[in-house]
Amino acid sequence: MIIAGPNGVGKSTLLDELDEYIKRNRDSVETSGDVDAVYLSPHRAPISSDLNATALTSLERTSSRDSLSKRRYKLSPSSLPNEVRRQNKRNRYEADFAPYFEVKKRLAQFEFDKGQLLTDIYEEKNEVPPNYLPDIGQPLKSAIDAVLPGIEYLGVKQDGQKYKIKFTDKSGAEIEFDELSSGEKDAISILFLIVERQTEELFNQARGEEGEKEDLVMLIDSPGAYLHPAMQERFLNFLETTLQDTVNEKVSLQVIICTHSRTILENADKDIIYFLLYQDQRDDNQLVSAENISTNELDRVFGELGMTALSSGNPLILVEGKSDREYLRKLYPDFTDRVEIIPLGGKDNIIGLDQAFNKIIPELYSSGVYIFAIVDRDRDFSIEEKYSQFIHPIPVTCIENFLLDSGAIYDALDVLAGDELLKENGCNSPEDIQDLLGKIITRESYKQREIRKRLNEELSFYVGTNDIDELNEENIKTRIDEVTEKKKERVSNSISDVKQSVEESAKSKDLNKLNGKFILGEISSEFGVTQDKLGRAIAVNLERKNNQPDDLTEIVDEIREILDKESTPQSHI
Repeated sequence: MIIAGPNGVGKSTLLDELDEYIKRNRDSVETSGDVDAVYLSPHRAPISSDLNATALTSLERTSSRDSLSKRRYKLSPSSLPNEVRRQNKRNRYEADFAPYFEVKKRLAQFEFDKGQLLTDIYEEKNEVPPNYLPDIGQPLKSAIDAVLPGIEYLGVKQDGQKYKIKFTDKSGAEIEFDELSSGEKDAISILFLIVERQTEELFNQARGEEGEKEDLVMLIDSPGAYLHPAMQERFLNFLETTLQDTVNEKVSLQVIICTHSRTILENADKDIIYFLLYQDQRDDNQLVSAENISTNELDRVFGELGMTALSSGNPLILVEGKSDREYLRKLYPDFTDRVEIIPLGGKDNIIGLDQAFNKIIPELYSSGVYIFAIVDRDRDFSIEEKYSQFIHPIPVTCIENFLLDSGAIYDALDVLAGDELLKENGCNSPEDIQDLLGKIITRESYKQREIRKRLNEELSFYVGTNDIDELNEENIKTRIDEVTEKKKERVSNSISDVKQSVEESAKSKDLNKLNGKFILGEISSEFGVTQDKLGRAIAVNLERKNNQPDDLTEIVDEIREILDKESTPQSHI
């Protein structure tokens, strides 16, 4: 089970409470055997510590699962580091050294037990039969190979009175556990807990003993905190494989994870993902299964962000591109701080958005998540009437048109390009910027670019297959021919209409009907500044002067009004 959600919603608190509940109600929790709950807090803190033979013999010979299933972790030998001996609370508030020390302690104990077992066998049989004892390091070695391919587990070596946990790194150099990276130590401390029982079973087999059935619940807060995304994916795959393999073994394992990791959320099966939402988002249980949300529609709306977008816990606003998101954030910082803005990533992702939007709205709203969209003008959407208040076409060609304010442009260029360059280009005031805008849109090169873009949109076509009864090559070719013929019939009128429209808009200096992104790009080129920097600076100036565009402010206010109502998304529709 994977639990995702925003900071402050209570994910760590939930795991901590689950741990406490299992410990308080151990007898009433339905299991097939003794149940242990092992909680790994978000503040795992590895420390360097030598483990000598004297200390080892005085430590309890209990499994790491048993030691870490207690709310207090206390070790007494004076030969241990002070931090370890003083560490006795295990909760979400305390730095937790215990998981790391348990790895070293138990591996050293296994090595000691192996030597003792081989001695006992030799005394009994006067020999140690070949392959009598399997490789007790193999379970951990296999786990590390699966998740951390850059290192290899060599085993435990005794150096005088000290036990050393040895590895080789990618260069082949031999290193000790304490010399590993934070991510490697963190991963190994978790992996060891998962495979520790397998190692114990190897000893049981050698002794001819039968281990008892065990139920283990692992509560892991932020398992990928120190891991590269590729390693996070490997960890998830290993965990899924291990959980499948333990169904009929001596240990029944359940793992509950809290995470912000995009990699884990995007690679996990949807039926094991849950979102923890704020109290005001749900009328009932704050924990919502992702299984009730259509994967196809989710991918259609959010693209590669998928589950990650939902885990923010904030209302979601879809926009057409990354620049739209940046400009909204600069224009309305107080509003965009409380929402998650998701770029759709281009026109291809907008085709068919209305169909996905109609389906995804009720699913997300029933799950406690608001979703809206702000899209460019003239998008041919077919939104159901009851959902129309959640999608907002802007009344201009694109969001950059809202930035074509001569005063804000002048102030931005004064900072980015400098007063001297402004004067060199004949711009001594906002009025001169306004004149420059008029010159730009009447240039033949600009008009040709505008015409070319519009024709590309007019002449491009989308071939849908939803209503083709039998999907075969012939039927799909026929559909392509039908769509192509329609385009051919309209091409003459399309060219004429586009040229006329661009000429009229340029002549009347109607900036709103032309492509604001192109115009902003032309200004950027005039003064040798990047378009993104210029756009952001203009947006900041508009916000500072409380001069945000009225049409866009109206859309933002409509969304804000819905969010400010004292109702959950479920009750809103």
